[in-house]
Amino acid sequence: MTLPDQRVRLLSSLYECVKLEFNTHSKARERLGVYGTPVLLVLDAEGEIIDQLDGFVAADELVPWLTRHARVGRATKPKPRERSQRRQY
Repeated sequence: MTLPDQRVRLLSSLYECVKLEFNTHSKARERLGVYGTPVLLVLDAEGEIIDQLDGFVAADELVPWLTRHARVGRATKPKPRERSQRRQY
Protein backbone atom coordinates (compact mmCIF):
# COMPACT_ATOMS: atom_id res chain seq x y z
CA MET A 1 0.00 0.00 0.00
CA THR A 2 1.66 3.21 -1.06
CA LEU A 3 -0.17 6.23 0.22
CA PRO A 4 1.44 9.55 1.08
CA ASP A 5 -0.33 9.94 4.44
CA GLN A 6 2.06 9.08 7.28
CA ARG A 7 -0.75 7.70 9.46
CA VAL A 8 -1.74 5.23 6.75
CA ARG A 9 1.87 4.18 6.16
CA LEU A 10 2.39 3.60 9.89
CA LEU A 11 -0.80 1.59 10.28
CA SER A 12 -0.20 -0.44 7.12
CA SER A 13 3.16 -1.52 8.57
CA LEU A 14 1.15 -3.49 11.17
CA TYR A 15 -0.33 -5.64 8.42
CA GLU A 16 0.97 -8.25 6.00
CA CYS A 17 0.22 -6.31 2.83
CA VAL A 18 -0.19 -8.33 -0.36
CA LYS A 19 -0.79 -6.89 -3.80
CA LEU A 20 -2.55 -9.11 -6.30
CA GLU A 21 -2.59 -8.25 -9.98
CA PHE A 22 -6.25 -8.27 -10.95
CA ASN A 23 -5.80 -9.99 -14.33
CA THR A 24 -3.08 -12.43 -13.24
CA HIS A 25 -4.47 -13.89 -10.00
CA SER A 26 -7.96 -14.88 -11.14
CA LYS A 27 -8.27 -17.89 -8.78
CA ALA A 28 -7.47 -15.80 -5.71
CA ARG A 29 -9.74 -13.02 -6.97
CA GLU A 30 -12.64 -15.45 -7.42
CA ARG A 31 -12.07 -17.11 -4.03
CA LEU A 32 -12.08 -13.72 -2.32
CA GLY A 33 -15.00 -12.41 -4.34
CA VAL A 34 -13.09 -9.42 -5.71
CA TYR A 35 -14.85 -8.00 -8.76
CA GLY A 36 -13.22 -4.58 -9.04
CA THR A 37 -10.32 -2.50 -7.86
CA PRO A 38 -9.13 -0.97 -5.69
CA VAL A 39 -10.19 -3.15 -2.78
CA LEU A 40 -8.70 -3.64 0.68
CA LEU A 41 -9.35 -6.89 2.53
CA VAL A 42 -8.57 -7.88 6.11
CA LEU A 43 -8.23 -11.66 6.35
CA ASP A 44 -7.95 -13.90 9.39
CA ALA A 45 -5.33 -16.64 9.80
CA GLU A 46 -7.52 -19.07 7.82
CA GLY A 47 -7.87 -16.65 4.90
CA GLU A 48 -11.48 -15.72 5.65
CA ILE A 49 -12.52 -12.14 4.99
CA ILE A 50 -13.04 -10.15 8.17
CA ASP A 51 -13.74 -6.85 6.48
CA GLN A 52 -13.61 -5.31 3.03
CA LEU A 53 -13.29 -1.76 1.77
CA ASP A 54 -14.09 -1.17 -1.90
CA GLY A 55 -12.93 1.79 -3.94
CA PHE A 56 -10.64 4.71 -3.23
CA VAL A 57 -10.84 5.93 0.36
CA ALA A 58 -9.39 9.17 1.69
CA ALA A 59 -6.87 8.88 4.52
CA ASP A 60 -9.28 10.36 7.07
CA GLU A 61 -11.64 7.44 6.47
CA LEU A 62 -8.95 4.78 6.00
CA VAL A 63 -7.11 5.51 9.28
CA PRO A 64 -10.04 4.51 11.55
CA TRP A 65 -10.72 1.43 9.41
CA LEU A 66 -7.09 0.27 9.68
CA THR A 67 -6.98 1.13 13.38
CA ARG A 68 -10.09 -0.92 14.11
CA HIS A 69 -8.41 -4.06 12.76
CA ALA A 70 -4.91 -3.48 14.15
CA ARG A 71 -5.44 -4.99 17.59
CA VAL A 72 -2.05 -6.33 18.68
CA GLY A 73 -1.42 -8.23 15.49
CA ARG A 74 -4.82 -9.89 15.22
CA ALA A 75 -7.93 -8.77 13.46
CA THR A 76 -11.30 -8.65 15.17
CA LYS A 77 -14.42 -9.60 13.30
CA PRO A 78 -17.09 -6.87 13.14
CA LYS A 79 -20.79 -7.52 12.68
CA PRO A 80 -21.19 -9.24 9.28
CA ARG A 81 -22.57 -7.16 6.43
CA GLU A 82 -24.22 -8.32 3.26
CA ARG A 83 -22.23 -7.61 0.10
CA SER A 84 -24.84 -5.02 -0.91
CA GLN A 85 -24.24 -3.15 2.37
CA ARG A 86 -20.47 -2.91 1.88
CA ARG A 87 -19.18 0.51 0.95
CA GLN A 88 -19.05 0.92 -2.81
CA TYR A 89 -17.32 3.77 -4.64
